[in-house]
Amino acid sequence: MAIRITYLLYAAAICALLLLVTIRSTFVLVTATAGAVLALWFVSLVALFFRRRWAYWGCLAAFVPIAAVLISQSIRRIAFILEHGGMDCPTCDASPLAFLLGWATELVILLPGLAFCWWLWRSMRRESAPT
Repeated sequence: MAIRITYLLYAAAICALLLLVTIRSTFVLVTATAGAVLALWFVSLVALFFRRRWAYWGCLAAFVPIAAVLISQSIRRIAFILEHGGMDCPTCDASPLAFLLGWATELVILLPGLAFCWWLWRSMRRESAPT
């Protein structure tokens, strides 16, 4: 039960971030995608609260676009480090500390989300197992 409440708090924080992205973005594709993911996550959370069987699939599906963006961004950051030999390049105006803080923030969102996906997957397998 404690992990379910923790997941609901995590999902509420992600929904708040998605709502902020939806409100602040001027790019239509970003707004539409964030709105669709937000709606899917909200419906899945309500279904999870009422213990609907399909809620686990909805929660996993809602996290896939977020995980895809964060994983691709981490891959881009690793490629940048390998290409330039560090978090800074001679022609860059950005700070290595800003690079590191941005990456840490992304990982703070990604890693708990992956842990919750693992928990949801195990919960689905446990509920669908024949008794």
